[in-house]
Amino acid sequence: MPHAPAVIGVDGCPGGWIGAQVDADGRVRWQVLPLDLDVGQLAKQSDAVAVDIPIGLPTSGYRRADVAAKQRLGYSAASSVFFTPVRAVLRADTYSDACTIARRETGKAMSKQTWAIVPRIRVVDEAMTAGLQDRVVEAHPEVSFRVMSAAVTDGKKTGRGVGLRMAALRKSCRRRRSARRRPCSHSTRRPARRPRMCLDSAALVERTRRVAAGRSRGVRRSRVTDEDRRVIGDSMIRHSEQGSRR
Repeated sequence: MPHAPAVIGVDGCPGGWIGAQVDADGRVRWQVLPLDLDVGQLAKQSDAVAVDIPIGLPTSGYRRADVAAKQRLGYSAASSVFFTPVRAVLRADTYSDACTIARRETGKAMSKQTWAIVPRIRVVDEAMTAGLQDRVVEAHPEVSFRVMSAAVTDGKKTGRGVGLRMAALRKSCRRRRSARRRPCSHSTRRPARRPRMCLDSAALVERTRRVAAGRSRGVRRSRVTDEDRRVIGDSMIRHSEQGSRR
């Protein structure tokens, strides 16, 4: 029977993060994590971690991963992927300063939505090390859902959209159960009042499983070292190419 890795998917929520942890026995547990996320500690608790936050920042322009993710999702859902800010933005104290930097390096101002997640980007960026690069990866829930099922096109805030995402996760679980010949079980201890974020964090688990099992395919990881020696991994490009081959 193949080894089932223990993996964690992490998505942002008001005041912190929601983590979906799938143990080696297939059981899913959700937990609320603090805003000051310790990805190193999460990596110690699992074989791989996927976080819905940019990992690896450009010094100028836009990352290929962001462009590929937008193209994969199409016009209706492309807005769910924010362009990753340039590294210099992490030093900005105000939105105005961040826009000035963004205009200088990309030709366009930064959106307020992107500025709102800069503190989270900073937390994960400061925690990343060379040793974590292959076990803590970036992923995007909507791209993950689209790879699981091409039918997931409705917005996640609609009843149909929620149903399609739950169906995609159930189908994925059935595939794993068939491969392992063991049941997939789900804890009922989900954080209250955050069902969509619970679904998003569970979707990230699918990306994480491929990393832990060494089955990631598609475009080879792009290793572009920026000025402070962090590495850009085009994680979402692999999602896009896997989906296009199905």
